[in-house]
Amino acid sequence: MARSKKRKPYRIIGAYDSETTNIDKGLTHRAFPVLHQLGLLDGTPIENVDSRNVESVCNIELYRHAVDLFARLDDIVDAALDYVPVICCHNLAFDMYGLSPWLDSHDVRVLAKSKRKPITFTIRDESGNARLVLWDTLVFSGQTLARMGEDCGYLKAVGEWDYSLIRTPETPLTNNEIEYATKDVYALLAWLGWWLRRNPDISPDRLGLNVVTKTGVVRELRRVRFDQVKGNGNKYNIGRFWHYLNKRELPETDDELYTMHACTRGGLTFCASRWASVAHDYTDTDMIVAGFDATSQHPAQMVSHMYPVKFHETEPETLEYAFRAVCRVTLDKLLDRYEKPFHVAFNACFEFKNLRMREGTV
Repeated sequence: MARSKKRKPYRIIGAYDSETTNIDKGLTHRAFPVLHQLGLLDGTPIENVDSRNVESVCNIELYRHAVDLFARLDDIVDAALDYVPVICCHNLAFDMYGLSPWLDSHDVRVLAKSKRKPITFTIRDESGNARLVLWDTLVFSGQTLARMGEDCGYLKAVGEWDYSLIRTPETPLTNNEIEYATKDVYALLAWLGWWLRRNPDISPDRLGLNVVTKTGVVRELRRVRFDQVKGNGNKYNIGRFWHYLNKRELPETDDELYTMHACTRGGLTFCASRWASVAHDYTDTDMIVAGFDATSQHPAQMVSHMYPVKFHETEPETLEYAFRAVCRVTLDKLLDRYEKPFHVAFNACFEFKNLRMREGTV
C-alpha cells in the first residue's frame, strides 16, 4: 500500500512592500513601484519576533527594478526547502499589480474575496506542489499598518515619503525615505509575532495555509479546542463527525451552495458572555420567554449536531407536507423543545398577502 506524502509545514519567512510614484493625466491616475522592499528573517521563528529584535533578525533587501525582485523571488521558489515559505504583504490588492508580470509567468493558485481582493497567491511547481505563498495580512488583521504598529510596540514611520513627487527607479532616495520604507516591513513582522503570542492556540505553521482571514482564525480555534471532543455514547470525535457531515451533505448544485452560505452565515455573533447559552423561563410573569444566546454562532454550529442537513431543493408537494407539519406545533411544544422544535426548516423568500395572525399562535 502506498503511503500518502506528508504535507510540508508553512513558515513565514518575511514580508514584502513597495513604494510607488503617482502620475496624474487628466482624469486618469496611475501608480507604479519605484522601490521594492523584501524583508527576510534570518531563521528566527516568526513567533519569536518582537518590536525589540525585529531589526536585527530581519534583513531588508531593496530593489529599484522589478526584474531584480522577480529574480530573487524565483530563487526562493526554486530552493529545496523542507517547508513552504510564506511572504506577507499588507494590502496585496494594491501590490499585486506591480507583481503581476511575475505572477503571470508561474502556475498560481489564487484564493480571493473578489477579482480585486486577493487573499493568497500560491506559486506551484509542475507537480502542483506549493513552493511559495504571498499572503495579504490586511484581509487578516482588518487594521492599518499604523494601528498594528501601535499594538505591537513598533511604530511605523510617517510622512517621509512625499507621494506628490514623481520618481523613477533611477531617482536617488534619501536616508529618511529608505528608513520610512523599511519600517513598514519591520512593523508587519513585529505585529505577527505579537499576534501569535496573544493567540497561543494558533500554530505559526497554520498562518498562510488555512488561517488567512478572521473567519479562518475562528475555524482553527474550533478545530484545536473541539475536534477531539466526543459526545456521550459517540464513537467518533467531533472533528471526524464534522468532516463526515460535510461530505454527506455536499450541495448538489452551485445554487444550493450559495443559498446554504447565505442562510447560515452570521447569526448571533455578538452577545454578553453572562447570557451565553442560557435559557430564560419567566413563569412568574404573564409571559413565558425563552432565549438562547451564543458568543459565536460559527463554532456553535460546528461543534453541535444541529447543523442544517438535507439542504436541497424539493418538490412543492413535499413543501406542502412540511408546512402542515410545522403548523401543528403549538407554542407550548415549541418552548418545551426549544433546541429543535421543528423537524424541518425552510430557507426561502416568502410573500404574504392579507395575512392576519391568529390569536394564540407564534
